[in-house]
Amino acid sequence: MSGRRIIIVGLFSAGDDGHEAVMDALAGALAHDGNVVVGRVVQRRGVSRASGPGGARGMDAPMDPATYVGRGKATEVAQLRRSTNADLVVVRGAPSATQLARLREIIGCEVVASAASPN
Repeated sequence: MSGRRIIIVGLFSAGDDGHEAVMDALAGALAHDGNVVVGRVVQRRGVSRASGPGGARGMDAPMDPATYVGRGKATEVAQLRRSTNADLVVVRGAPSATQLARLREIIGCEVVASAASPN
């Protein structure tokens, strides 16, 4: 893949202080391949305040089982895609094929997972 206008999306724990470096590395790898990174979106996972199980045990789980990131964040990416004319979204981590398909529907362009491992 080269010559694409790309938005990168990352899901990180609120306690992960290295998320900027991870996003920089992903952007650098994509730019090295001849692409232009036109936007970055970070979804942060905080500690759950729910009465049920959650907290640290859920930090590596998707934010939303349907869309990997939260639905509001997916809508934010869609708006950014329209304003930047991006033609590809690269999601850092390991969203499922179903999550990628739902993100494609919401965002309106091709959405792929990066090769980088989550957190």
